Amino acid sequence: MRYWYDKEFDGIVCEPNCTDEFLWHIWAIGLDYDGCNTVESLQGLVDELVEMALKARECLYDGKIFEDKEESNKSREAALEERKRWENA
Repeated sequence: MRYWYDKEFDGIVCEPNCTDEFLWHIWAIGLDYDGCNTVESLQGLVDELVEMALKARECLYDGKIFEDKEESNKSREAALEERKRWENA
């Protein structure tokens, strides 16, 4: 996972950054798409799945198959530090 502090959201957010994580999210969405009960919401869901699949393929090409724990921990620590700076400002 890649983590960062989002000032507008006022919190730490994250997103997958390897093929395994994107595939897990695609699988999880496939299991829990109950809220999609209109054509528009299903179209949005398909668009989201396509975007994740494209990002997963990019990770494959970059050789990012599984999470780099050290990289994830560094980005999480940096996000926490950024949050502290904004809280103390």
